[in-house]
Amino acid sequence: SKDRLCLLLVRFYETGEKDKTGSFTVQYTQMELADKIGVNLRSVQRSIAALESEQLVQLKKGKMVISKDQYEKLSKLLQ
Repeated sequence: SKDRLCLLLVRFYETGEKDKTGSFTVQYTQMELADKIGVNLRSVQRSIAALESEQLVQLKKGKMVISKDQYEKLSKLLQ
């Protein structure tokens, strides 16, 4: 589920609107993310925790934020 989430986050970053620093904020809830990638909520929570501990995403006010550097690392991880 972590790989599926990474792929989804990379797609969101590529197609979404970034702020002036090049960061993208994911506007979906964890439950919506779980539905989108076809896994249960707990799997998404574990995947997000793992990505945060690997510094591939940041959590700010309960939302995932992906910087340009983090996006590049996520992209490399998927190759």
